[in-house]
Amino acid sequence: MAATIIISGLLLVMVSGIIVSMVRNKKKGKSACGCGGCDCCPSDDICHK
Repeated sequence: MAATIIISGLLLVMVSGIIVSMVRNKKKGKSACGCGGCDCCPSDDICHK
């Protein structure tokens, strides 16, 4: 039981950190996809309306 709570807590911290990092990168204008820029991203119309 304690192991489940500890593992769940660690996973929650990791996921929260990833989400915070993504939000910070989005505010800085960094691309979330790995292509290096929004001009080649297939989701460009979704991110930049």
